[in-house]
Amino acid sequence: MVAFLNTDNGRVLEIAEPEAFIYDGASNFKRVEVKAETTAPDMTWKKADLLAYAEERDVDLDEATTKAEILAAIEEVPPEEVPVEEAAPGNPDA
Repeated sequence: MVAFLNTDNGRVLEIAEPEAFIYDGASNFKRVEVKAETTAPDMTWKKADLLAYAEERDVDLDEATTKAEILAAIEEVPPEEVPVEEAAPGNPDA
Protein backbone atom coordinates (compact mmCIF):
# COMPACT_ATOMS: atom_id res chain seq x y z
CA MET A 1 0.00 0.00 0.00
CA VAL A 2 1.09 3.55 -0.76
CA ALA A 3 -0.21 6.58 1.14
CA PHE A 4 -1.24 9.75 -0.66
CA LEU A 5 -2.25 13.11 0.80
CA ASN A 6 -5.15 14.83 -0.96
CA THR A 7 -3.94 18.44 -0.88
CA ASP A 8 -7.49 19.72 -1.48
CA ASN A 9 -9.06 18.25 1.67
CA GLY A 10 -6.13 16.98 3.76
CA ARG A 11 -7.24 13.35 3.75
CA VAL A 12 -4.70 10.55 3.57
CA LEU A 13 -5.60 7.63 1.33
CA GLU A 14 -3.95 4.23 1.16
CA ILE A 15 -3.75 2.99 -2.41
CA ALA A 16 -2.70 -0.44 -3.67
CA GLU A 17 0.67 -0.27 -5.42
CA PRO A 18 -0.68 -1.22 -8.88
CA GLU A 19 -2.98 1.85 -8.88
CA ALA A 20 -0.46 4.26 -7.37
CA PHE A 21 0.65 5.56 -10.76
CA ILE A 22 -2.81 7.09 -11.24
CA TYR A 23 -2.42 9.19 -8.10
CA ASP A 24 1.19 10.03 -8.96
CA GLY A 25 -0.14 11.84 -12.03
CA ALA A 26 -2.84 13.77 -10.16
CA SER A 27 -1.93 17.35 -9.30
CA ASN A 28 -3.82 17.31 -5.99
CA PHE A 29 -2.16 14.17 -4.55
CA LYS A 30 1.33 13.63 -3.19
CA ARG A 31 2.94 10.55 -1.73
CA VAL A 32 3.43 10.63 2.02
CA GLU A 33 4.76 8.30 4.67
CA VAL A 34 2.30 7.30 7.35
CA LYS A 35 4.16 7.11 10.61
CA ALA A 36 2.95 4.21 12.67
CA GLU A 37 3.75 4.51 16.31
CA THR A 38 5.22 1.21 17.31
CA THR A 39 5.79 1.70 21.01
CA ALA A 40 3.71 3.42 23.62
CA PRO A 41 5.51 5.59 26.14
CA ASP A 42 6.60 3.80 29.29
CA MET A 43 9.01 4.21 32.20
CA THR A 44 11.97 3.28 29.98
CA TRP A 45 11.52 6.59 28.12
CA LYS A 46 13.60 9.58 29.17
CA LYS A 47 11.70 12.34 30.95
CA ALA A 48 12.44 14.78 28.11
CA ASP A 49 10.96 12.32 25.60
CA LEU A 50 7.81 11.90 27.71
CA LEU A 51 7.46 15.68 27.95
CA ALA A 52 7.89 16.05 24.17
CA TYR A 53 5.35 13.28 23.54
CA ALA A 54 2.86 14.94 25.89
CA GLU A 55 3.38 18.38 24.34
CA GLU A 56 3.00 17.01 20.82
CA ARG A 57 -0.40 15.58 21.79
CA ASP A 58 -1.55 18.53 23.91
CA VAL A 59 -1.69 16.41 27.07
CA ASP A 60 -2.53 18.51 30.12
CA LEU A 61 0.27 17.72 32.55
CA ASP A 62 -1.25 19.92 35.26
CA GLU A 63 1.43 19.71 37.95
CA ALA A 64 3.00 16.43 36.85
CA THR A 65 6.76 16.63 37.35
CA THR A 66 8.01 13.07 37.79
CA LYS A 67 8.22 10.49 35.03
CA ALA A 68 5.50 8.44 36.74
CA GLU A 69 3.16 11.45 36.95
CA ILE A 70 3.82 12.47 33.34
CA LEU A 71 3.25 8.91 32.13
CA ALA A 72 0.01 8.68 34.12
CA ALA A 73 -1.24 11.91 32.51
CA ILE A 74 -0.36 10.61 29.05
CA GLU A 75 -2.14 7.30 29.70
CA GLU A 76 -5.35 9.16 30.65
CA VAL A 77 -5.65 10.54 27.11
CA PRO A 78 -6.80 8.12 24.39
CA PRO A 79 -4.30 7.64 21.57
CA GLU A 80 -4.71 9.96 18.62
CA GLU A 81 -6.13 8.31 15.55
CA VAL A 82 -5.24 9.67 12.15
CA PRO A 83 -8.02 8.85 9.67
CA VAL A 84 -6.75 6.82 6.78
CA GLU A 85 -9.23 5.93 4.09
CA GLU A 86 -9.19 3.15 1.56
CA ALA A 87 -9.70 4.66 -1.87
CA ALA A 88 -11.48 2.89 -4.66
CA PRO A 89 -8.96 1.70 -7.26
CA GLY A 90 -8.49 4.22 -10.03
CA ASN A 91 -10.45 7.00 -8.31
CA PRO A 92 -8.10 9.91 -7.55
CA ASP A 93 -11.10 12.15 -6.77
CA ALA A 94 -11.93 10.21 -3.60
